[in-house]
Amino acid sequence: MNALEELLELLTCNDFESDEISEMAERIQNAPNDPEYEWVAGAFGPGGTIVPDLFMREALTVELDDYIAHGDKLDVMHEQIEEMFEESEDPLPPFPYGEGYDEYWVWLDEQLAQRGDYAFLNVSPGINDEIYGVVVLLEDVDRILELSSQLGITIRRPKDQYW
Repeated sequence: MNALEELLELLTCNDFESDEISEMAERIQNAPNDPEYEWVAGAFGPGGTIVPDLFMREALTVELDDYIAHGDKLDVMHEQIEEMFEESEDPLPPFPYGEGYDEYWVWLDEQLAQRGDYAFLNVSPGINDEIYGVVVLLEDVDRILELSSQLGITIRRPKDQYW
């Protein structure tokens, strides 16, 4: 198993068979040459600077669409995270409208840790203003961050970055 395949397994909490993971990894690796992603090169306009991992980040969010929560506002994204836990014995509380932006990430970390040791990671492609993230097992966070760094794919804990 290569680093990208391991990363995909961890981002999906081992929810796929190895052949499915291999196929996803291949599509992500081939994204810079895939006509489906030609638009990514033009996302910054003529002469715009293209971040090297941009194609892979966009392909990653497409491949993991069923696992990604996203929105242009925190409350919209939070509703999608809530849906991930709606059948749980301990559903995620509604969005805390009284919290500030930075405080929300600390609150979310606490809430996810209480529901089975989960964490939220930002996998935003950086092409638009939307926040894209995935809920992963807390025990896998360090390895996910290590693998993403090795692969040159930007994945971060929201509380550790500025948007």
